[in-house]
Amino acid sequence: MAVALRGNLQDFGIAEVFQLIGQQRKTGMLKFSNDGAEVCLAFDHGAVVWAAPAAKSEDETLGKRLIRCGYVTAQSLASLHAEANSSGRPFRGLLVSSGVASEQDLDAVDSLLTHDTIFEVLRWEDGSFHFLSQGVVHERPQEKLLGAEQILMNGLRMVDEWQVFRGSVPSLDTIVGHAPDVDETRQRVRRQGGQHAEHFEKIDHLIDGRLTLQRVIDLARLGRFDATRVVAEMMDSGFIVALDTKAAKGAKRDPVKRGPSAGQRVVGFIAACAPLVILAGMVYAVFMLGAARPERVEAFRIQRDTLADAKAMFEKRRIRHAIEAHRYLVGEWPAELEDLEVKGLLPINAMASRAGAAYYYAPSEDNVVLLAPER
Repeated sequence: MAVALRGNLQDFGIAEVFQLIGQQRKTGMLKFSNDGAEVCLAFDHGAVVWAAPAAKSEDETLGKRLIRCGYVTAQSLASLHAEANSSGRPFRGLLVSSGVASEQDLDAVDSLLTHDTIFEVLRWEDGSFHFLSQGVVHERPQEKLLGAEQILMNGLRMVDEWQVFRGSVPSLDTIVGHAPDVDETRQRVRRQGGQHAEHFEKIDHLIDGRLTLQRVIDLARLGRFDATRVVAEMMDSGFIVALDTKAAKGAKRDPVKRGPSAGQRVVGFIAACAPLVILAGMVYAVFMLGAARPERVEAFRIQRDTLADAKAMFEKRRIRHAIEAHRYLVGEWPAELEDLEVKGLLPINAMASRAGAAYYYAPSEDNVVLLAPER
């Protein structure tokens, strides 16, 4: 008979729930609900296997986080979901075989999602919980699971520190950019070394005056707590600044391309209409000549969206392979995507979408961020 435990967080706190499950080495599913939000945690003998926002399936939750972390676009992910459903292939295996992410990448995303979810729920003060004792199927080694007591101690420490630096960070939809003079701070942090310097570098490479703070935190792949702490230190030191609405819009706009004047639009309109008139005459002539011919059966129409998604995925993978080849040949990541053309690894026209939008590229010492223009 399955054992169930229910309660209210005001009467029975999250810390007490974790301690109870950990000390009694329970296996099952723990669900927290608060004002419409719902998260699930899976336990195996008192250790956390995974944690994530409630969803229809684990694949759906993983897919959303892959989009946020910049591994894949929403359109490409929808195509992969459709292929997995039609072919019966496992979704995670399809992600690896299609080049979206490696097994190590997926494990890192799983870990990131678990830690972020636990950190989120530990800050809840209201809501309810429901634990159901049941079997939990997974393939994670027992030594890699997170002990409930350890999670509780680390989580409560982070919640306390969060209260100290959270006030230094603006809202997540704020666009941030570098302050005018940043070289001194950058060199000082690099001299310090250690994990803090690595986190600083990842955030530093992503701040370009175009991305929102939420996007920077997601693409850094450090987790909500660690990334926000680094951003807070950058804000306090004056290394980065929040851009106002006007500055943010200016940063998003292409400084080279400007709209045509009123006179240019009139001339352009006349020039555009002339070939249309000629084309209309040709179509009319063809129609009259072929009026007596039997009707043709309409050909099968190609689904352009699916084809475009496949091409976009191929182009992104092609650029990433060229980036890795550059590091193998030169010993470092290319400073800019244009370096690939200089080395003869990739033609310059492969570094933009068919609509002309450029790929987003940010290198660091141990990794690169490459986003398709559809972001």
